Amino acid sequence: MWKTVRICERLAVQLKNVSNCKRTFLSDAYRCDEAWNKRLASPLLEKVDLEKFYILLSQKYSRETKANAVDIDIFANAISGDGEEIDELIDLLYKLRRTSETSLMLDSTHYAVVRSFIKANRIDGLLNVLHDRVNYGVFPDHCALNILIDSLVKSKDYTSAARAAVLLMLQEDFENEISNALVVYACHMYLKNPGDTWKEPEPVVDTSKEVVKVRVRFLRNPYFDDHFDLQKPAHLVGKTLSMYGKHMGDSIGRTYQLIGLTFYGKYDAATSLVREWTQNDTKQVLYRDGLELVKNELAKIAESEITDQIKALNEELKMLEAADLVNESLEAAMEKRVKDAVSQFEEKDIASQLENFPKWENQRQSVIDQQLAELDRKQRLENVAKIKKDLEERERVLTFFENEEKIDLIIESRENEEENKPTEIKQQNAKDEDYIPPEVHSRARQTR
Repeated sequence: MWKTVRICERLAVQLKNVSNCKRTFLSDAYRCDEAWNKRLASPLLEKVDLEKFYILLSQKYSRETKANAVDIDIFANAISGDGEEIDELIDLLYKLRRTSETSLMLDSTHYAVVRSFIKANRIDGLLNVLHDRVNYGVFPDHCALNILIDSLVKSKDYTSAARAAVLLMLQEDFENEISNALVVYACHMYLKNPGDTWKEPEPVVDTSKEVVKVRVRFLRNPYFDDHFDLQKPAHLVGKTLSMYGKHMGDSIGRTYQLIGLTFYGKYDAATSLVREWTQNDTKQVLYRDGLELVKNELAKIAESEITDQIKALNEELKMLEAADLVNESLEAAMEKRVKDAVSQFEEKDIASQLENFPKWENQRQSVIDQQLAELDRKQRLENVAKIKKDLEERERVLTFFENEEKIDLIIESRENEEENKPTEIKQQNAKDEDYIPPEVHSRARQTR
């Protein structure tokens, strides 16, 4: 009897866990796990010992100060576990970025980096790599980013999901409909559940007491491009919602456009937008709970920081309350938009991934074949040069007595050059000692 009770308790816990598990927007088929894992069975990747391969690549970089793009691609794609290979991959990406080979990074490398980090559950490290484009240069495609954002939404890590979504805004990328919907949904959920792990980077403060003066030709004026230089999370998320809301263009899009401009701090643009909607008497202009979100955000601003632009926006929002507003849930509407995009375009993305996997494998093998052919060509040229040098040595020995007078003249001219070198050096040193810089010489003339 007690055995039956314990079994029932375990079943109840499992059912509770299943009920609490949030279903992802993307299906399991979207990840193409079976097709992706087949890469490890390729003759090239199955022979790779990651530990030895990393040591070999590190030694090669130390010796030649040059990392090879296809080698990094092989390492990234050969990762199958969740061990220390991730740290080694970060190091290799950093080294590759500092060579001319970074422009030859293969498309499969970007995709493999994201999949490897997700499998190892190294989300913070992945986001740091993706946002540090200067030092790592990883730009994943839509499918990889969709898988990343979807997995973060499932785990309710909305802060990380928003950090991933911002990447597409920085690239001004609107090509993939699933990505567009997931980006807006992730940012919406972040504003609703803001985390404390995404903070603005603190400015670097030089604590050294030593004063170092450096002569510079000119000083650069401070410049802020209002895009890649954005650091505040609210501004990044706000600009993302503003851009993608404008791209959507309907009631949902207008709502997120207003929310985005408010969090972005563009109060004049938000005021002009609201004034345009009210003057044109736009039908179903935006969602009421989105308007409340904007008003709550403006209410958080301290009294001392309220400007004329904020006051003007508040006045326009009061006029907007009497407009034709949608009373449905904005979150539910956006969630439906994501599901519709997935149902419509999921098969297309799956087919794209299944097409890319073998194409990337063939591309990798083609690059390796080209490099092997180039190495073989260089080796044959070196062999030809060596044979030619040996023949010249043999010819010199065989024709020594015929060219004895010419050889004596060459030896004599070289000896004369060696004898004249010390005299030339002494003369040059004497000139250097008598040399007076132009500035000092002009001052001497002025004192006379």
